[in-house]
Amino acid sequence: KVAPYGVYDIAGNEGFINLGISSDTARFAVNSVRQWWYEMGMARYPAASKLYTADGGMSNGSRHGR
Repeated sequence: KVAPYGVYDIAGNEGFINLGISSDTARFAVNSVRQWWYEMGMARYPAASKLYTADGGMSNGSRHGR
């Protein structure tokens, strides 16, 4: 069973998908964003001092349970 988690960079119009065997957990989500930051984000935004995130999918979805 594979769990996908992604980051979409609106300004750069690029996506990053992390595939793992973890469940839908906060730890996996944080590690995925961290991995994106080290592999792509730091080079693209070297002057950044903050990183803002939003999650609207899976168990955090705005339509979950409807």
